Amino acid sequence: MDANKRRAEALKAYHAEAKAKKQRRAEQLRKGWAASAASRPPATPKQPSLRKRLELAEYQLIKKDTLLLEKDTIIASLRDQLNQKDATLKQCHDKAIAKQQIIDELKNSVAE
Repeated sequence: MDANKRRAEALKAYHAEAKAKKQRRAEQLRKGWAASAASRPPATPKQPSLRKRLELAEYQLIKKDTLLLEKDTIIASLRDQLNQKDATLKQCHDKAIAKQQIIDELKNSVAE
């Protein structure tokens, strides 16, 4: 019985020590996060979307030419991406057709 009591007490002590260690570590992390947040520069305001900037340009608050140029470059890059994906899709389609033709030929040869 005495051995069981000693084991139980040792286990309680171990768990209490582990809990205290976990709490100390959590407190250290909280202090570290607070320190890093304090040393971080304030967040910069987010630039308005292209649509919002075009609305502002209509009211002559910002230059419209630069926005139109930016819009054209975005559209051109999206067109390029679309063309690349279209070419990839066409290649996959051609491969699928070729494989289907091979399958059909094999079916015909087996049927004969």
